[in-house]
Amino acid sequence: MAGYVGTRTLLPTLSCLVISAAAYSEDLSGKISGKLSSHWLEKGYQLVVYVDRADGPFLLPKERPIMNQINLVYVPHVLPLVKGWEVEFQSKDKELHNLLARFKEVLRRTSQQLFNTAMPPGSKPIVKKFDKEGIVTLLCSIHPEMSAYILVLQNPYFTLVKTPEGKFEIGGVPAGKYDLKVWGEKLKPEQLAKTFPVHIRPGNAVEIQIAP
Repeated sequence: MAGYVGTRTLLPTLSCLVISAAAYSEDLSGKISGKLSSHWLEKGYQLVVYVDRADGPFLLPKERPIMNQINLVYVPHVLPLVKGWEVEFQSKDKELHNLLARFKEVLRRTSQQLFNTAMPPGSKPIVKKFDKEGIVTLLCSIHPEMSAYILVLQNPYFTLVKTPEGKFEIGGVPAGKYDLKVWGEKLKPEQLAKTFPVHIRPGNAVEIQIAP
């Protein structure tokens, strides 16, 4: 009889625990929104606002990010992603390109070559995985005007700021204390090193104004 009573009471109790845990986990995340002020935005450059460090692990994206070569331009010009993600490189141009990638850590001045691959017209996409945090500069030796950047980050809490107004939003950030940073191709080392602390409480949004 004791076992029977235990079985009857266990099921509803377990069901309540599952529902409560799901609701509780949803409430643990918050949102960071605000304004980024930089004259580089006004000049048409793109900047990335990102959380410097956060607890993982993190899921892979459902689809690989794509870096394309279109009309002698890398598209997109700036591609932020998370360490461990793969990128699919494509070329829609009729011209011969090469895919020259150089890597450096964010605050380092020296870089090293990652790969240098030919991209003939009609070539199949090339997939590369990025396992180290830092900046990957993409060039084309045949067309020196072509350049792009892949920013490899530790976590997925980032956003690409494209407009002069500098408005940004980073959603789904777990509750906790974090440091925001800003990356841009024209920013100086002291600007790249600057941090902006934020404290996210469960289910709340944090408003912040930052200027590197």
